[in-house]
Amino acid sequence: VRDRPGPGGATAPDAVAPGEGAIGAPLDDERFRLLARFANRADLPLEARERIAASLAGRFGDRERPPGASVTEFLLDLHAGELARRRGRMAGRDGLGERLAARQGERWDVFQSLAERATSAGLDSFAPDELPGFAARYREIAADLARARTYRADSATIARLERLVAAGHNLLYREEPQTWPRVWNAVSREFPAAIIEARWLVLLAWAIFTAPALGGYELMRERPALASELLPEVMLRRAEAGRERAAEGRKYVSVDWSGRPMAASFIITNNIRVAIACFAGGIFLGVGSLVLLAYNGLALGTFAGHFANLGLLGYLMEFLVGHGALELFAIWVAGAAGFLLGKSIVAPGPRARTDALVASGRIAVRMMGAVAVLLVIAGSIEGFLSVSGEGLPARAAASAASVAFLVGYLTRGARWRRGSRLAQQSTHADRQLLDLS
Repeated sequence: VRDRPGPGGATAPDAVAPGEGAIGAPLDDERFRLLARFANRADLPLEARERIAASLAGRFGDRERPPGASVTEFLLDLHAGELARRRGRMAGRDGLGERLAARQGERWDVFQSLAERATSAGLDSFAPDELPGFAARYREIAADLARARTYRADSATIARLERLVAAGHNLLYREEPQTWPRVWNAVSREFPAAIIEARWLVLLAWAIFTAPALGGYELMRERPALASELLPEVMLRRAEAGRERAAEGRKYVSVDWSGRPMAASFIITNNIRVAIACFAGGIFLGVGSLVLLAYNGLALGTFAGHFANLGLLGYLMEFLVGHGALELFAIWVAGAAGFLLGKSIVAPGPRARTDALVASGRIAVRMMGAVAVLLVIAGSIEGFLSVSGEGLPARAAASAASVAFLVGYLTRGARWRRGSRLAQQSTHADRQLLDLS
């Protein structure tokens, strides 16, 4: 924006000529800014304001103070007179920024009040004829900001205009809040799409988990005496108690209805904590995730082998069947997310390691979002169904439903990912055509 006022700009109808209405000759810009800052500090205590006024009075020794007026009143009258003079004329280039602030200040105040109203109540609070006026005022404020920068106005004036322009821009051009639709899109599409994108790492995590599990199972079957050396005491006691519970027709775990919500909450929290540890271990070149996956697989295999040696494998699997599919898959995904972090450090490709870690982190975080969704469902099944007295048919039905949900969840993510890639390819092709044209 370029503004070229003439050397003797026109005077407004209510303008005051230089010197009229002011106390003495016009003030220079430096002393006017000093007075303006003093006048704007009406919030100070009276004693502090009088003390500051006394220290400033020496800068205006060339002006005669009216009889009976205090120093503070004298300075405020001096500021008011100079402000009136500057509002009436925009002559000369020196001090144009300050004169602009003096002349347009009331309009800025009106726009600020409108912006504050729109911020608290939204643009819908405006009447039909007010919104175009607000947009017009925004354009005027933006032009004033450009002029203030051109005329090198003081930093306080420029800062105020920048805040007003930013407020107007945010109100007029921001997207409407879509928090819940955005969350739903992330949970239902972006999270499973991230799993599909890292599917080979998920397969690797499954292999690293499964191989030790099978090995631990076979080892325990061949050498049952190792149970007392390898298994924790709590699992040994559960296995011993399992014989009596199975003979009485009781389940692996039984919790009354009153305690099941607490059990589900504890299970979900514990499983998510394990998954986060498995994911975070990937930052150590992927080794942390590998060790945790292998350890958990080995533990599950040895537990199953020991229960099988006691003839209680079916008793244990009846407990696991309802929630196990989602829970195990979630752990594999968490391990794969950790591998993704490790891969970006060990083999970043053409990118710098920092850039590769940021790019991988975006995918890994979405994968962990899917892990949280799956573990909430699995924990709810375990906390309400697996600890109940329901028989195998109900648990098998829950397992089948969870597997069907998982397949549908991943399929939805795969479709969304494929659609996003096609859209990106189409956009790239359009850009190439524009470049050719």
